[in-house]
Amino acid sequence: MEVIADRVIRLLGSLAANNLELLWNFQDDLETMKRTMAGIRAVLHDAETNAMKGFPINHSLQMLKDVLLDADDLLDVYLADELAREVMTKDKMGKEVRIFFSKSNRIVCAHKIGRQIRAIRKKLDGIYDTRNLFMLHESSSSTSNESHEWRLTHSFVREEDFVGRDEERKRLITTILNPDVTREVSVVPIVGIGGSGKTTLAQHVYNDVSVKNHFELMMWVCVSDETHALSNNMLAQKIIGGQQTSAPMLPPVEKLCHQVEGKRFLLVLDDVWNIKNRGEWLKLQNVFKGGRKGSMIIVTTQSMAVANAMGTVMPFPLKDLDEDESWELFRRVAFRDGKEPDDQELVGIGKYIVRKCAGVPLAIRTIGSLLFNQKLGVSEWSYFRDLEFANVGSDDNITLSVLKLSYDHLPSYLKKCFAFCSLFPKDYEIERKVLVQMWIAEGFIQPLRNRRLEDVGDEYFMQLLSRSLFHDVRRDSFGEIEKCKIHDHIHDLAQSITKNESYIVKSERTEEEYIVDGIRHVSSHFDRAWKFQFNNVKTKRVRTILSPKGQWDFIQSCSLSRFFNPICSCTISLPKHLRVLDLRNGWLGIPESIGDLKHLRYLDLSGNSGLRKLPRGITNLHNLLSLRLSGCEHLIQLPRDMKRLVSLRHFELDDCVKLICMPRGLGSLTNLQTLTTFIVNKRNSGSARISELRDLIWLRGGLKIVNLERQRSNIEEVESAKFLLDKQYLERLSLMWSRFPLDEEFREQKEHKDEMILEGLEPFHTIKMLVIDGFHGKCLSEWIGSLISLQELRLINCSSLASLPESIESLTSLQELRLINCSALASLPESIGSLTSLQELNLINCSTLASLPDSIKSLTSLQHLVVRRCLALMERYGQQLEGFNWPGLAHIPYVDI
Repeated sequence: MEVIADRVIRLLGSLAANNLELLWNFQDDLETMKRTMAGIRAVLHDAETNAMKGFPINHSLQMLKDVLLDADDLLDVYLADELAREVMTKDKMGKEVRIFFSKSNRIVCAHKIGRQIRAIRKKLDGIYDTRNLFMLHESSSSTSNESHEWRLTHSFVREEDFVGRDEERKRLITTILNPDVTREVSVVPIVGIGGSGKTTLAQHVYNDVSVKNHFELMMWVCVSDETHALSNNMLAQKIIGGQQTSAPMLPPVEKLCHQVEGKRFLLVLDDVWNIKNRGEWLKLQNVFKGGRKGSMIIVTTQSMAVANAMGTVMPFPLKDLDEDESWELFRRVAFRDGKEPDDQELVGIGKYIVRKCAGVPLAIRTIGSLLFNQKLGVSEWSYFRDLEFANVGSDDNITLSVLKLSYDHLPSYLKKCFAFCSLFPKDYEIERKVLVQMWIAEGFIQPLRNRRLEDVGDEYFMQLLSRSLFHDVRRDSFGEIEKCKIHDHIHDLAQSITKNESYIVKSERTEEEYIVDGIRHVSSHFDRAWKFQFNNVKTKRVRTILSPKGQWDFIQSCSLSRFFNPICSCTISLPKHLRVLDLRNGWLGIPESIGDLKHLRYLDLSGNSGLRKLPRGITNLHNLLSLRLSGCEHLIQLPRDMKRLVSLRHFELDDCVKLICMPRGLGSLTNLQTLTTFIVNKRNSGSARISELRDLIWLRGGLKIVNLERQRSNIEEVESAKFLLDKQYLERLSLMWSRFPLDEEFREQKEHKDEMILEGLEPFHTIKMLVIDGFHGKCLSEWIGSLISLQELRLINCSSLASLPESIESLTSLQELRLINCSALASLPESIGSLTSLQELNLINCSTLASLPDSIKSLTSLQHLVVRRCLALMERYGQQLEGFNWPGLAHIPYVDI
């Protein structure tokens, strides 16, 4: 709540500073409210601490939270209207606009806002006056003063740091590689309490090289359903999901039977809670009878009854870690670089704490992460042991007690961010960048000096990760974290924290009696179409609608039909305070009234198969920060006035295959940091020209420029512009021409123009990945050699490319080089031997490539060589299956020819 209070204080300051003339009648109210807010802010930390200890102030805190959020909404509306006035005034949008934003009308609006501020101020005064009833005191702790700095080393355990389970891992691998040959499918249960490492053990076995080589088909399913018994349909739906199969029209169960038929498979059923009886499981096993003998199913469960019902071999019970193993895990997590300190008194305190964690890995890792973020000293650890850790429960609830303690120790600016994660389903892969953008949209990220909000949000994410509240991290090819998950117990903790402000849709029909008054967040964890009533008084303050699984047809409201069914004539009615609206993978059209959502900052319509056009009303969302449209395969047009989205920072539109152009004025959106795709259109078409990229200096991440063949008619615009050269934050650049072959008429002229276009699109030298696709020039630009940070280079469908520049030798950071469908490429330069970091080289369908350079012997880092359909090479060297007799290849571990 401290985060909300800080935001209201900032908004009050902005309102007072910019609207003195209009709000002069209410200046006393503004000043009084600012003083009251400062007083409330000072006692909030004490109030929330007492509430966690069971003091009877939860009702007052909830009232205060509601009033603060109302104040936030009110002030945000006023500032949104002021922003709209600025935008529309610049656009000179006509007489009605001038009237609406005239001085007299603004005074009327300001007077209305002023009266509402006065009403909220009185409510705040009344709540603040009750502080003495609960003996609340001003705290020196302040969110704004809390340090956002943290130790740069990460305390989370790396995947290779697998402590105390090596014996179980070896036994389990031996069991699944040597199955009972009399059985078609064997079932091995792993049993242990929550947090004991069942999933981690299964992951290590699943990813073992010998296991991967043994099985033809590998499947992993997280069941995680405490309420419903495992069934054929549930299992098949979770395994098949949205996969493409060779039998797309079959029901899920038949699809699954078809998928496993004749294959030796390994299936992991993770976190199974409920099965009716062994008879039901035997029926369910019929789905897998078509698999080859030697197929295996691994089941992880907390229930010995489930293990006995499902298993065909004795269960693998996970023992608690012994004292040495527990200390080993704690040492790796709690101390810098995993090194035990010299101070034996500190070590003694640590070992006492570890013993109380009862050998449960999740508890040890969580408490170690917590202490890693504390000051390392005997007095600090003694205080923690004697006062805070003393109340941790017995063995039965040790994990939950430790997790709650870890949450209590989070800085206030992290608590809201952590609790928000409860809106995602269990075992859901959360995208880091999406999560940070949602945090920003909700107002959880506090401005910090001159840093980008996204950078501060990334720091928040890393702090939660360092406290072991996130796990199962997935990284991209550059080592950056893309996705993560939340452990089930930690997810339960997050949901318990948000139970009074969130509603999770878990079934086809909403159970209205379980909705509490004033909920702020709604999320669907349902696998199929779901319905929700937003005309209910309980939901009028909803700020978030999420559909993480993206499997829904419509949200139902008495006046919402038109949003999802274009043949109806009703109008949309969504909660007006929405900040985050996630409606991915649906089938819907968007009405003009979407522009009425003044607070909206995050809108995800990606994968929307029914979306053909965005309404003009969407350009009224002047506060919108993130717009995601990727995968809207039928989208053909963007609004002409997109330039009015003046706050837009992230605009994603990958794979919008029918979209033909960008709206003119895109270059005026100078806050843009993400623009995944820019579509070039022909000259004088009324659309954005490629030169509009010049002013988007903050672009970062990846940029794909497509349809570059259209630029041939306006070559002077790009020839010497070099407007990508100042994009120093871009990491990935794709330059794409159409893949249609050139006709012979004017062929040389078009080849030369492509070379000129490429020359004008030189990126900043720190780019990490470059893709050139459909380029018809005969040679690449020399600037290729200046890309000293380049790690991946892909040349695809470059049908006229005759050679690579000698300057390629400067690419000493290059790890992957792919040459695909480069039919005119006759040789590779000897300078390729200077690519000392090269690990993978792909040569595919380069039909005239006649030889490999001798310098390939110098590529000592090369791990993987792929040569496919390179006919001239095959004729010269012969078609040995592994290529071991080809000159210079003996040192390469993996050769695929």
